[in-house]
Amino acid sequence: MKKKSLSKVIAGVAAITVITLLVLAGTASAFSINLGSLSNSNPTINDVITATSSIEIQSNERVDIREINLGFAGTPERLCIFDVDGNPISGCDGITIIRTG
Repeated sequence: MKKKSLSKVIAGVAAITVITLLVLAGTASAFSINLGSLSNSNPTINDVITATSSIEIQSNERVDIREINLGFAGTPERLCIFDVDGNPISGCDGITIIRTG
């Protein structure tokens, strides 16, 4: 009896694992977000920092992106919100966004 229960538990865990992997694999392929290395990884106040980031959407996917949020940790924390063309919506004082593609 214990062997039967153990095999059911193992089968259940295996099924949940496979389903989880399939769900994660399906959603992960729609788009990818990349943030390149910063020009200065240890900035001080008033230093200019540049970075190139990209959002790549697979050609067979449709993703409705209306705005992009760029958060900065620190004191104070900041949240820059801009549209898909790089136009600032809020919180982007001193930040320049340039769309390249």
